[in-house]
Amino acid sequence: MMPNGILTYILAAEMPSDQTNVFNLKQASQPADCAWSNYLRLLPLGSIIYNCELRPNQGGQIARSAGNFALILAKKKTKNKPKIILKLKSGEHRAVSQNCIASIGIVSNHIHFLKNYKTAGAIRRHGIRPRVRPSAMNPVDHPMAGRTRGGCAPQSKQGRLSVGPKTAKKKSHSLIILSARKSRLKKRNRI
Repeated sequence: MMPNGILTYILAAEMPSDQTNVFNLKQASQPADCAWSNYLRLLPLGSIIYNCELRPNQGGQIARSAGNFALILAKKKTKNKPKIILKLKSGEHRAVSQNCIASIGIVSNHIHFLKNYKTAGAIRRHGIRPRVRPSAMNPVDHPMAGRTRGGCAPQSKQGRLSVGPKTAKKKSHSLIILSARKSRLKKRNRI
């Protein structure tokens, strides 16, 4: 519960004990067995964090999914502004402001990907709808539909080619990302 009496949800951290107290930086006294959040500038190098902000007072956006976390690599100045370098689980290095807030620890439920739904109905009850192959559709429904495609290249539903030249535009936040995540093809060729 917040000091003004409003109930809020938080992301659960992976803790050894079930009886865990949760504190934020507004509360001064913090026992040893508590999940807490703090400014990145006050955390030591090598700290494991989750639910980190991209910009101050914007709310947590980094490392929020089950079993996810980020690592504080360095504290340095970029363009005369102190920045914190975070290493994400994808391998990407990202610079964020030192005034951003993050929670310490790892998001709980790290084995969620092992869940077996067993039936199609169980998956439907989770809101996941079945996928229809484009080649099984009618020609009016998809560019690759119908039996006589004439050897056309794989396309999206809008008709954009899936193979060939890259169509993605340069992103405006490229100054914040110091090293991009490695693609799966590069990882596969390296092994």
